[in-house]
Amino acid sequence: MTEQDTEIKQSVFEGATKGKRAYGIYAPDIGPNIETEDSLATLRDRSRDNYRNKSLHFSGVEGQAISEVGTGFKVSSQCDDPNIKQALDEHWQWFEENADLNEVMPFSALLWQSVINRDLSGESFIRKVLTPLDRKVPLGIQLVESDLVPLE
Repeated sequence: MTEQDTEIKQSVFEGATKGKRAYGIYAPDIGPNIETEDSLATLRDRSRDNYRNKSLHFSGVEGQAISEVGTGFKVSSQCDDPNIKQALDEHWQWFEENADLNEVMPFSALLWQSVINRDLSGESFIRKVLTPLDRKVPLGIQLVESDLVPLE
């Protein structure tokens, strides 16, 4: 083993050193959730305020959403049979328009809103709900604001 190999091997665990070089380094033993638990509501409020009132923040969040979801998308079946392909495409279009449990937004808007909520609040929740048979779609999708979910 050469001297260079020894230096490389020692540098791997440099962060765990207990010598003079580590004096004054503060490394908390708690995670980010516990650290921000008391001020999470304030952080979310400030983030939403910046989104509404600061154009740079707004354009950054919108740009991220465009990168992830796009300005729109069209699902198309790859089936070889044209009849089945057409039927699947029609079913997707129907689901896309009726997937929202609250019957307000199409599926693509739910995805867009989910990305925006995640960027502003730090997390986003999508709830899948099996709906009664009298509803148009047997599976409903509901966007749940992160403020409504307890931190525990």
